[in-house]
Amino acid sequence: MEQARQIYVYDVPEEVRVNGIESMGVRELTIEEEKMVYRRVGSDIAAAVSELSKQALCEINDQKVTLADGSADKAYESFSPQLRQLIVTAYTETNNAKEETIKKFQASRRIKVG
Repeated sequence: MEQARQIYVYDVPEEVRVNGIESMGVRELTIEEEKMVYRRVGSDIAAAVSELSKQALCEINDQKVTLADGSADKAYESFSPQLRQLIVTAYTETNNAKEETIKKFQASRRIKVG
C-alpha cells in the first residue's frame, strides 16, 4: 500500500478554467516515479517537463486522477496552454528547491585540495 503523501491543492483562476476544473492537486514525486517518467520519455527533455507534471497531478476538483488509469492523461489533454503552464508551475514549486535554498547551497561551496 502506498504511503500517504501531502497534496498541494491550487485553485484555478477563473480566466483559465476549462471543463469545470476549479482546483488541482499535485504531490512531490518519489525517486521511483521520477525514474518511470525518464524511462517513458528517454532523452526528450521537453516531454519530461509535461510528463513530470502529469505524474505529480493527483487531484482535480478533489477527485483522484492517475496516469495508471489514464485519468491524468485525459485531463491534461483537455487543459488549455495556460492551464498546462500552471500545472508545470505547481510541479516546479512543490518538487524543486526554492531559490533562496539554492543560493544558500551555492554560497556554502568550499575549495579543498586533495
